[in-house]
Amino acid sequence: MPFRKIVVTDDQGRFLVPDLPDGAYELWVRGYGLKDSERVSAARGAQVNLQVANAATPQEAAKIYPASYWTSLIHPPAKDQLPANYASQEQWLAALRGGCNQCHQLGMTPTRRYTDPDDWDGIFQRNQAMGAAANRLGRELLEKTLAEWATRIKAGEVPPAPPRPTGMERNFVVSQWDWGAPESFIHDVTSTDKRNPTLYANGKVYGADRTGGGRLWVLDPVKTLSKGSRYNRETQKVSAPKWIITTKGNPRKLGWPARTIQCSMSMAGYG
Repeated sequence: MPFRKIVVTDDQGRFLVPDLPDGAYELWVRGYGLKDSERVSAARGAQVNLQVANAATPQEAAKIYPASYWTSLIHPPAKDQLPANYASQEQWLAALRGGCNQCHQLGMTPTRRYTDPDDWDGIFQRNQAMGAAANRLGRELLEKTLAEWATRIKAGEVPPAPPRPTGMERNFVVSQWDWGAPESFIHDVTSTDKRNPTLYANGKVYGADRTGGGRLWVLDPVKTLSKGSRYNRETQKVSAPKWIITTKGNPRKLGWPARTIQCSMSMAGYG
C-alpha cells in the first residue's frame, strides 16, 4: 500500500523522518517559495542531502499553496446583490466555504479552472447537493463570482505566500496511506472517541466508502495494511465479523454493532 511521511526542516535544512516502516522510498523537498526538488531513492537509516532552488515565478511558487489561500481571493458580491437571507458579505462567504467544503476542498486546482459561468452551472447540475447549495447562495450570482475568481487566477493573480512553520510547528509529522480502491470516496473516518482523542493511539482507522455498493475500510497504521468489507445499503450490516479494537491490551468489541453509517461515524470511549 502506498505510504508517505512528511516532516519539516530546521533553519539549517536538517530533517529526520521517524518511525519509517522498512521499504524503498523516494525523498524530495517541497517548500513555500521553492521549486520541488529532484526525487532521490533512499532507504531507512540513510543520510541524504537534497538540493533545492527558488521557484522561478510567483505563479510557480503558488501552485502548492493551501486551497484556503486561493479561496481568500474570492470577491463576494456587493451587499445589495446578496439573497435576502444573507445579512453581510462575510455571512455569504462563510456559507460558500462551509457548504462546498463539506464534500470537497474549494480552492484546490480543479476548482480554479473554470472561467465561464456556464461551466459552473454544468458542474452544479451533476450533483443534487451541489445544486441545492448553489441555489441557496444565489445560483447565477455564485456562478459569476466563481468565474470571475478563476479568470483573475488565469491572468496571474496569486494569494500571499503562507509562512513557513516555526517553533514547535517544526515537530509536526504527517503520515499518509493511500488506502481504499481507485474509485473510493471515503466520506468519513474515525479512529478515536472525539470527546477524548488521546484514546487508541496507533489504533485502527475506520473509513466509510460511498462507492462500490458501500464499504467499510479498516487501516492498520502500524502494519501499513488495509482491508475492506461491503455492507448492505438497506440493512447497513457489514458482511464480516464485528471489528475488534484493543485498549491497554484488552480486546473489546467496537462501540457499535456490525454496522456502518456513511457519515459522522464515532467510536465509543469505553472501547
